Amino acid sequence: RYTLLLVGKDQELRLNTWDALYGGRVKAGTPFKWKPGTWYTMKITASPDGKVKGKVWERDAKEPEMWTLELTDPIPNK
Repeated sequence: RYTLLLVGKDQELRLNTWDALYGGRVKAGTPFKWKPGTWYTMKITASPDGKVKGKVWERDAKEPEMWTLELTDPIPNK
């Protein structure tokens, strides 16, 4: 129940909960400038302890070891 979004007008990567509240219960964001006409791979993972991580990289590049964005949900969906 989490989303990893590339927000075009803000050039930002966002990670938030997927629920009825605007923007979600918890959220994190970081600037992420991408190139028009370039494909990207996105990966998200969530664990029962509330740790949520996401990363983005150019499709033909090697997957980065580090996560681009992380957050901890104090009330995780187990």
